[in-house]
Amino acid sequence: MLISFAVEAQTARLDRVEIVEAGTYKLAANGSVAVADLSTTVAANLGVQFGFRYIPVGEPRGAAVALRLVTRLPGQGARNPANGQIVARTEEAVSAVMGAPLVSGYKFDAAWEMVPGVWTFEIWDRERKMAEQRFTVVKR
Repeated sequence: MLISFAVEAQTARLDRVEIVEAGTYKLAANGSVAVADLSTTVAANLGVQFGFRYIPVGEPRGAAVALRLVTRLPGQGARNPANGQIVARTEEAVSAVMGAPLVSGYKFDAAWEMVPGVWTFEIWDRERKMAEQRFTVVKR
């Protein structure tokens, strides 16, 4: 006798995204992240890395969730001297796991990137903005 069961696929439900810390940080050789300063005021210097640690919260714990990270630069953005393009906003897909912390941020690799003002990082689930973290970049 053949018995078939209807199995309902369990879909992930993202309730919120918790930002647990923000500031400047250093990336160790082994890939781990150490927070250097929990201030959201960032000095515009080459090599400075700033960002935030966050946790997607929902059910079931351990489920995969696709997020989008949108970064908005202040004012008109930054002009890349190599190609003349202005970067005012970037967007990237982020693969996350419910309940597992992630780190997102930015590193100043070139002088043209160091735009002073408020930088805004947004985390989106489809068309829902789930969290936002702001940093104020200052010239020193």
